[in-house]
Amino acid sequence: MRATILLLIAPLAAVAAPRPGEPGTPEHEKATALVKQLGHPRFAVREAAGKQLVEMGAAAVAALQAGAKADDEEVRARCVALLPQAKAADWKRRAAAYLADTEGQQKHDLPMLADWEKVTGKPDAGTRQLYAEMLRTSGELLDAVAANPKDARTRLAERTALILTRVRTVKGQVEAEAGELAALFFVETWSTEPAKAAGPPRTRDRFSSPAALLSNPGWPKALDAADTGPVLRKLLARWAGTRAPRDYQAHQQFAMLATRKPFPEAVPVLAAAARSKDTDVLSVRAVAVHALGKVGGKEAAAALTDLLGETTEVFQGGPPGEYRLGDMALAGLVQMHGKKPSDFGLNNNLSIGFASGPGEDAVMLSLAGFRNQEDRSKAVQKWKDEAAKLKPDEKKGK
Repeated sequence: MRATILLLIAPLAAVAAPRPGEPGTPEHEKATALVKQLGHPRFAVREAAGKQLVEMGAAAVAALQAGAKADDEEVRARCVALLPQAKAADWKRRAAAYLADTEGQQKHDLPMLADWEKVTGKPDAGTRQLYAEMLRTSGELLDAVAANPKDARTRLAERTALILTRVRTVKGQVEAEAGELAALFFVETWSTEPAKAAGPPRTRDRFSSPAALLSNPGWPKALDAADTGPVLRKLLARWAGTRAPRDYQAHQQFAMLATRKPFPEAVPVLAAAARSKDTDVLSVRAVAVHALGKVGGKEAAAALTDLLGETTEVFQGGPPGEYRLGDMALAGLVQMHGKKPSDFGLNNNLSIGFASGPGEDAVMLSLAGFRNQEDRSKAVQKWKDEAAKLKPDEKKGK
């Protein structure tokens, strides 16, 4: 009789190989040796070692972090300075590799890429380019949020404050990069979108909210960019659409940006803010109506037309009923079509300025109204009569 013996071999537990640069890897040994050279008596040796460490990118991070605690003061100082450079070089390299893979044939271990594609849809040249720019400028933020989603708000506030500190100077703001702006608004959209109806945002420093960066002078160029502009405009509008009605700062700053740099994707959000009964009238709803008139177009004109009967008072400083939201909508409509509000009896002009921060250009909100309801009714009817005679292309406004 032949005996058959079955050997049951238990599968070995899979053990992930250490990443390059982690302790025990050849890259870590090389980086550690280079860190020691940062304290070499010869300047040329120190400089050459620093250059190599930056070129190593992420593979040098662990060694540089350890070197930042070294006893040698020169080594410590150089490691502290080189660490962000090495990280930046690595994100730049990873972004370039992602962009080079135009056919998507390679597997890229990149933070929040799947989430980005859920927000922006099927990848195209524009979405890929903007993601690469986010990776290059804000890869560390995306990586931290991906690793610990519950900490997203804290990371977002820290990154926002850091950028604001850098771009705001005594002479005004300097331009922020499109990638770093996009990363902030993408992360906040991603982290709060499921909880849109949860109520007002928690109390926070207004300078820690990405909304504080909507006045940055980098936006016009970023929104106009041929490749990334369309996806950035959609992202920004989607972000604004996820803000709670009582997030006054977000809605006001979005409307002010749309006033300074009109873009059609803003219209649905502006129209919703203008109609909302749950937000502030003067600082949000009136600014949104003003922005609709600046954006123009068929959809903006339709939104303003729907608001003509709005009786909510915008400004409480004058006689009752003198300045109404519907009056602002009428003024926006007639100006959109190249006409003067005064030709329709709109008068009692009052200007109110809204500024995002000290030293920044204000958006001037011009209020115009009627002294009585009879004049208002006549003006609205006059506009409706003229609007009915407009040709289809004229109805789109400017």
